[in-house]
Amino acid sequence: LASSAANRTRLKTPSEFGTRDLKRPGKAGFGGTLLRHVLFAIYRVARDPERDPRPARQYLRRELPDYWNSREMILALLDYLAKTPARLPHWQADAAAARLLHGSVEADTV
Repeated sequence: LASSAANRTRLKTPSEFGTRDLKRPGKAGFGGTLLRHVLFAIYRVARDPERDPRPARQYLRRELPDYWNSREMILALLDYLAKTPARLPHWQADAAAARLLHGSVEADTV
């Protein structure tokens, strides 16, 4: 959680997670999930001054052994994260990064 104060509770954005919480791949718990990889890829796009989604897409291809079979779920997660929290001010940069990464993953070919 980004905040647990009464009436201010909210989840962290990918940028708020940063590398400390997101770059811990593991087989158990959150570390081994597809969502963790997607959030880290969004973080990589959001922190890139040029907003280039290609390195983040390459990260997904490299780190997910089942990338091609998981691609539809990756696109669904990116679509959700690009649209749903986009109205929240603290999600603006990460929602834009999710949109860029969605387009890059969608256009990806073998």
